[in-house]
Amino acid sequence: MTNESIPQGVDAALLDKLSYAILTAVRPNHLQDQTVQYGGPDASFHEDRDTCYSRLIIALAQNDEWRERLARDGHFEHCVFLAEALECHTWLPGCYLAGIFAYINPSNNVLPRSPAQKRRQAFIRERWNTPYIMPRHISALSTLVVATRDNLPDWDSNEELAELTTDVSRVLKLLPGQKKFMVYFGLDQALFDAALSSVQGLYDDLCRMIENPGTLQTDNGSLES
Repeated sequence: MTNESIPQGVDAALLDKLSYAILTAVRPNHLQDQTVQYGGPDASFHEDRDTCYSRLIIALAQNDEWRERLARDGHFEHCVFLAEALECHTWLPGCYLAGIFAYINPSNNVLPRSPAQKRRQAFIRERWNTPYIMPRHISALSTLVVATRDNLPDWDSNEELAELTTDVSRVLKLLPGQKKFMVYFGLDQALFDAALSSVQGLYDDLCRMIENPGTLQTDNGSLES
């Protein structure tokens, strides 16, 4: 979604109300007691509900005006809460939440590492440590690649990079054997190929970073593809 994709003349106040309504729909009243509850549509965390929510938020966050609304209305704080509430097997929403982190705290390799950065790195690594990839995971996988690339400047240890590379390599080896199955059950082949290419590109860059630390860093701290 881009700024130009929002029709001209749409009442900003109406969009403000929509932002508030979205958050109200996904954040139960009992969330205020900081008790994480699972199960049922009104639970603190519900996988299907919060997968849809996180996909919506990452799309809206790509628009400048919506990103301001999300920050102002507490959506980003709620995403942080969801990330902390995730159970280990809830892989899908976690990938979208990892992508949202880029809009909460953009990477800056000039700043020293902080506990928040370390938690974000650990969260991303947990997403790569998955034993299987299902058809509905493919679009989220591409989001995870983007989130990982955004955080690469913060991985300043070869040991950390090696561990991340091992996890990415594991997923990369899983994908080719899943292609026929996924396409047979309706996944668009172009979507699969794009995801596979993005994971392969990330893996290649990680290997080069380990072999030649810092050589792929550009002026803005991102990696050359």
